[in-house]
Amino acid sequence: MNIKKNNKNNRKANIGRNLLLGAGALAVLAMVGSVSGTLAWYQFSNRVTAAFIGTNVGTSENLQVKKSDGTYVTDLKSADVSALMGGTGSQIQPVTAGSLAKDGSLSGLYEKPLYQESLDYTEWTTADTAHYVQFQLDLRALSKDGSTETREARDVYLSDVTIQGDSSTPSGKKDLSSAVRVQISSSSANLLFAKGVTTIDTHGALDLNGDGENDKDNAYEFETGNEISYGGKDAVETSYDSTVKASSEHQDSPIATLGSKQILGGTKLGTTGESDLSLTVTIWIEGWAKLPGADSTASSMWDPALYSGALFDVGLQFACVTSETPHVDA
Repeated sequence: MNIKKNNKNNRKANIGRNLLLGAGALAVLAMVGSVSGTLAWYQFSNRVTAAFIGTNVGTSENLQVKKSDGTYVTDLKSADVSALMGGTGSQIQPVTAGSLAKDGSLSGLYEKPLYQESLDYTEWTTADTAHYVQFQLDLRALSKDGSTETREARDVYLSDVTIQGDSSTPSGKKDLSSAVRVQISSSSANLLFAKGVTTIDTHGALDLNGDGENDKDNAYEFETGNEISYGGKDAVETSYDSTVKASSEHQDSPIATLGSKQILGGTKLGTTGESDLSLTVTIWIEGWAKLPGADSTASSMWDPALYSGALFDVGLQFACVTSETPHVDA
């Protein structure tokens, strides 16, 4: 738990994730053009912790998360998180959200553009759920006074996102964490995060036929042809930069009681109460991200020899406010 000892009224919930690209065989196409090789599947080592700390006039409170069996805990083990994931994320490979704003709703993920055909995302294949990670977190705030338990109405905010390469990445593998995308969504808010970037083009040239040149629209080699832009004209992704922490000017608190250094995205995700607050977490590898190859030239055509087997970490932290939480700027 990452909780300051001098701030008992600041309740935080942490979610940590460690993803490993392990052994297996999966042909690469999608955003990586015709690069030969394999991308394998991820094994998951996950830990979710969600807890209030401290007491309030003799009454303790806990922010709890629901397991797949319907019970509530303050600490989800990796097996619990795997159960929440269902069948998603078993064979991670590059996909794309297409044109998506940092506060926009994720309408779908796409993969496998077709040679000379996928000029618009309506012509792309919808991504298999095995190729990205998605799970739901159901949160409740529960107060206990002796044997009496009461559900409390508490606003929930996102206070930290960390995306990074894992220190256990095998030697010779490059960091792919800048291609990782994390979206946290509720019924009233959507927040998309990437590491070190806030805008990328999600359209452009690809070499899908593997001839070493960007695809053109000519049918025969004796025709000149024009270079093809896949993915829809002017498609763009915008995101919050996960490396910019909550003390930044764009992350001011919308309410004075929580403090301007504790909010990411500038909005609350929702409120607990008689019903759980449901959050959807989606994690994918954005195929349009440009990663450096062996010659250090960055492009969206990744070399599996450099990136298959790389590890990355994603951490999320949530904060809640009680009715008696003072304004805190630290």
